[in-house]
Amino acid sequence: MVTFKGCFVQHRCTRCRQRPLVVRASTQQQQVSGQVEKAVSTLKRAAATRDVKPVQVFDAMRQLEKLKLQDEEWPGIVGRGDRWQLVFTTGVAKVREAMKNQGKGGGNYFPLTAAQRWDARTGEIENGIFLGLIAALTFKGGYAYQGKKLSFDFDRLNIKLGPLKFEFKIKDAIVDYKPSAKDPFFIIFYVDDEVICARGRGGGIALWKKTEKDFDMKNLVA
Repeated sequence: MVTFKGCFVQHRCTRCRQRPLVVRASTQQQQVSGQVEKAVSTLKRAAATRDVKPVQVFDAMRQLEKLKLQDEEWPGIVGRGDRWQLVFTTGVAKVREAMKNQGKGGGNYFPLTAAQRWDARTGEIENGIFLGLIAALTFKGGYAYQGKKLSFDFDRLNIKLGPLKFEFKIKDAIVDYKPSAKDPFFIIFYVDDEVICARGRGGGIALWKKTEKDFDMKNLVA
């Protein structure tokens, strides 16, 4: 039996006073683990089916964000060069209202096929809209992942229309990208091999899923 201080009643010695800290820490870890598992399960179901209600998707993302998780493996997973399809977005207004208890949150499943790719080997980011084998519009540039902040900037635009490809220079080529205060960024708050969650510079939050292996074949990847 445990008292409200977490000490076993049958033990009256002073040494047992250290035990509650161990018990509480273990319990807290279990609670956090359970919260993460539940939230991630909801998000993966949303990414796979798009049947989860927007408020539930929003709640799951906010739950993960509030836990302030961080893992040293996240930059490696993000930077593998895989493509991540944007699944769900929430505008800053929804987030602010929910944080002030003035709304339930919510958002929208992204209607187009938008995917991002980060490659740590080259330091390149690619962000694009893909319309199957008809057309694709992609921005490319450099990125840097420091702590939980992923900053980026674009220097060129590629457009593909069927077999035709056009490239446009946006600015001088980015070499060895270094973030500046004006650059867009994401604050990453959850990553695993299947989904990514992040808050954008504008304050909205978003969910991505890892694309299938045949994504490039089904789309005009520039």
